[in-house]
Amino acid sequence: MGLVVLLSGLLYWLYTTMKTPSNAPATASNASLPRGLRNNNPGNLVQSKLAWTGKVSNPTDSRFEQFTSQYYGTRALVKNLLDYRKKGFSTVQGIINRWAPPVENNTSAYVKGVAAALRVAPTAVIANSATVYADLAWSIACHENGKAAMDKHYPYARFYADALKAFNT
Repeated sequence: MGLVVLLSGLLYWLYTTMKTPSNAPATASNASLPRGLRNNNPGNLVQSKLAWTGKVSNPTDSRFEQFTSQYYGTRALVKNLLDYRKKGFSTVQGIINRWAPPVENNTSAYVKGVAAALRVAPTAVIANSATVYADLAWSIACHENGKAAMDKHYPYARFYADALKAFNT
């Protein structure tokens, strides 16, 4: 009997600690999370008419996209960055100026932070590789949501794996 109680307690602990917040809908318990994490949209993509895979059909946020999981939000972030590349935005400065225009952001600080995280000059052309774009996406997500929140609710290893998968799909 004691073993059954111990095992059920262990299973409950595993369930509550191992389940991913990336699939959790916005509730009172995660209302204090940054908006991008609540929306499963770590890049804070603004709503558009694009038919993103995993996009929520009846969003509750009037400004930013909402996705059914963190993976789909990360996928949209990476796909958007790759689209920027096709349009000629291949430097941190060019990408971030497009991503976070100065009319509503401190874009120069954003550029400096992302360039520093990638260890490149703001005007250097970044490599068109999955690992570089995964790091670029992580840096954007950390800027948008705060690194501490990202580390806690969508850790780098999981984000990075999702971003690499998105790069190749």
